[in-house]
Amino acid sequence: MSDLLVIGPGRLGMLVAQNWQKSAENCKIFLKFRSANDERKERLTKEGFTVLSEEEETPEVDFIVFCAPPTGNETYAQDVELGFKHLKSGGLYVFTSSGGVFAENSGQIVNEESALNRTERNGKIIDAEKIVLAKGGCVLRLGGLYSLDIGAHSFYARGGEIDSKPDGLINFVHYEDAASAVVLCLNSPSKVGGELMVLADGVPISRQQIWEAVKSSNLYSGGPDVKFVGGPGTDGKIYDCAKVRALINWTPKYTSLQKFLETN
Repeated sequence: MSDLLVIGPGRLGMLVAQNWQKSAENCKIFLKFRSANDERKERLTKEGFTVLSEEEETPEVDFIVFCAPPTGNETYAQDVELGFKHLKSGGLYVFTSSGGVFAENSGQIVNEESALNRTERNGKIIDAEKIVLAKGGCVLRLGGLYSLDIGAHSFYARGGEIDSKPDGLINFVHYEDAASAVVLCLNSPSKVGGELMVLADGVPISRQQIWEAVKSSNLYSGGPDVKFVGGPGTDGKIYDCAKVRALINWTPKYTSLQKFLETN
């Protein structure tokens, strides 16, 4: 069997669940939310998923993907650890983390060995990562997730003054590509168990370049311009994603945010 539990099934978690449903025949897929919602439960049950809330008993499964963010959760790392009690022996646990934990902020390259910056939010994520890796799970540090309606580009499309450096770099990965990487990990447990990987499309772009791409896309309807007032210089970082590409043979469908916007 290849039963899957997705803890925190937001946009990314749902894409993982839907992809797994297509690829793994005769499996059960459990979606665990923090709170109950009858309308959501009815809708997702019709789609073939089993919906659970925190109060409901969770079965043991072969694979677990933890996608919930740390926002508003003071016991985040403990919740990540508790998820392991639902994992069958020999199964794989995948934790979707964030590249925001990196300390680098001067436009230099970062990889899996780079220094981290411990803040209140990052501390929760870093502690969760350590737990997952120590227990033989897999950690994916994701770049900025985006789709047509979510991401820096959709924010810039509103125009206005933004207190950021125009030459600052941002690394992106489309939601669909992040989901495909998670599924590849689930299909390669012997390769990714105990591994940390950095995931992005490999084409970091500046905020000014994002704005230029937005202006040439259908997202922009001739509204107000964007003015970056964060001053000169470069901040941000460049993700080195060689490990994830080599280890699970992952390549993004959407090779860059700019190319994505050219066709949307």
